[in-house]
Amino acid sequence: MGTDPERLRQTVESLLKENKALNERDVKAAAGKALRMKPAEIGAGVIREVRRKLGIDRPAALAWA
Repeated sequence: MGTDPERLRQTVESLLKENKALNERDVKAAAGKALRMKPAEIGAGVIREVRRKLGIDRPAALAWA
C-alpha cells in the first residue's frame, strides 16, 4: 500500500465522525478520493477497527462491503 496506515486511519475516522451512516463502500470511495488512491487498496479492517473505536455498531453497513 502506498500510504501511511496512520494517515489512512485518521482519514477514515474523520469521515465516520462526519457521517456515521456511511457504509464501507462509501467510506472506501471517499477515503480513496481524499488520499488519491484506489478504493480497492483500502482494507475493510481499518474501517471496522475505527467503527469499533468510535462505538458505531452498524451490521448493515458491513453487509454492503
